[in-house]
Amino acid sequence: MRDFQRSDPSPLGDPSLELTAFVGRSAELRGLAEALETARLVTLTGMGGVGKSRLAAHAAARTDPREGAWRVELSAVRDPDLVEYAVVEALGLTDHTSRPPRRVLLDHFAERQLLLVLDGFEHLVDACASLVGELLRHAPGLRVLAVGRRPLDVAGERLFPLAPLTEPEAAELFADRAAARVPGFALDDGNRSDVRELCRRLEGIPLAIELAAGRLSALSPAQLLARLEDRFRLLIGGARDALPRHHTLRTAIGWSHELCTP
Repeated sequence: MRDFQRSDPSPLGDPSLELTAFVGRSAELRGLAEALETARLVTLTGMGGVGKSRLAAHAAARTDPREGAWRVELSAVRDPDLVEYAVVEALGLTDHTSRPPRRVLLDHFAERQLLLVLDGFEHLVDACASLVGELLRHAPGLRVLAVGRRPLDVAGERLFPLAPLTEPEAAELFADRAAARVPGFALDDGNRSDVRELCRRLEGIPLAIELAAGRLSALSPAQLLARLEDRFRLLIGGARDALPRHHTLRTAIGWSHELCTP
């Protein structure tokens, strides 16, 4: 008889409850969902702000493990020794013994079929790789979707690199987010070329495009384009409930810079 119990955590959020539209990515969504059906460890990689977390949530919603998909947000975990505790907490496990958290997780996953989504692990690669490798070796019903800016480099890992949006998708995203700021905004002959050039110079990165669209209450697409040389000062003001590293373009790039060796 196990000495732990699960409290009442929430599994991976239902994408249908998202407050903004999920734009584009139909091919990537199909591909990632298919990868999760054929591999037990899939790592979704890509630059900061490219939309990895949201794509992962939608792909996970398409899988059908018996006990659902569970997400662990690791970006706020700074100490590698706390990774296993973060997973235990996210799963809502309460252990009444002195066992280490890894043993608790091994016992919990041993006979279960579920998808574990580890999001934002890139600064904790060694600790996550060790944990994931052992969990997969001892829990045949477990699948893992790792979401970060670099691979885990674990045996059996299938990489799924995510590229920026295509030009039409980027323009569609800009128009959708702009309409939320400026009621009635739509792409037309007067702004279409400026929006396309803006999205091109922002390299199709969703975070940058959303931050740019957020400035439309004060600037037109043409004015945004003219001021884009100082994009780090221009592209600020992310949603209050966004991750701290997604509040500005500068912090998103800075997060990647911190991962570099001297």
